[in-house]
Amino acid sequence: MHILLTNDNGYTAAGLTPLARALRLFGKVTVLVPENDWSMADSTLSQEAMRVRLSSLPDDGGSVIVCRATPSDCVSYALMGFLSQDVDLVVSGVNVMPTAHHHLAYSAGVTAVTEALMLGIPGAAVSLPVGLGEVAWQTAVDLTCHIVQRFISEGFPKRRFYNLQVPSGRVRGIRNAQQDLRVYYERLASRQEMEHDEVVPPFINATSMTCDEPTAVLAQGYALITMLTLNPVAAQALASPVALGHQGQMAYLEVAG
Repeated sequence: MHILLTNDNGYTAAGLTPLARALRLFGKVTVLVPENDWSMADSTLSQEAMRVRLSSLPDDGGSVIVCRATPSDCVSYALMGFLSQDVDLVVSGVNVMPTAHHHLAYSAGVTAVTEALMLGIPGAAVSLPVGLGEVAWQTAVDLTCHIVQRFISEGFPKRRFYNLQVPSGRVRGIRNAQQDLRVYYERLASRQEMEHDEVVPPFINATSMTCDEPTAVLAQGYALITMLTLNPVAAQALASPVALGHQGQMAYLEVAG
């Protein structure tokens, strides 16, 4: 098996080396990651030539190809001929960013795996909500290996991929949960309300429009796993050929049934 390992935090990310070492138990691992942190760049693809250099990961993590490109670029180039050997599985992680709710759409780590899916390769994205200690990193690595082993034992899912978010602290198990619709703020402050011309950061005081099941699952100490698929046309738009506005918006990431 040939696994392509990438991430959205760059080649200096703390979770990269332990995951690279662990995945080598399943076969060949090519580590190809961005030079910089692209955590919230979603599916950005650059239009420039990709500059690469070969480096080494610390603590006997092996070699790494460092790219001056986005995570989606890394996957796209790797699967479209940059690597001489075909890739069987793409793993993105361990990324440091929440991936529940609408974070899914913003996460470059998740969209790197969707890029692989569009090119016919299955994958999994794994993340921690914040930078944590060694125990949390190892837990994320162990759970990722559990998913990879499941891929090997049961076969790769067709046109689907896994997204795994690991909570802080001791993990009690793995659960699935419905991804709800979350709104981060109702409006920006008006010019008169601003202090020192500052705008409130977008991910503070988030409120949920439906359920808050993913947050509750993580708060209870369970890792949150969701199987996702790509659906470039909203179901409502299919029901009406003249649907406009919200009815006709494209929803690429969809929870698989």
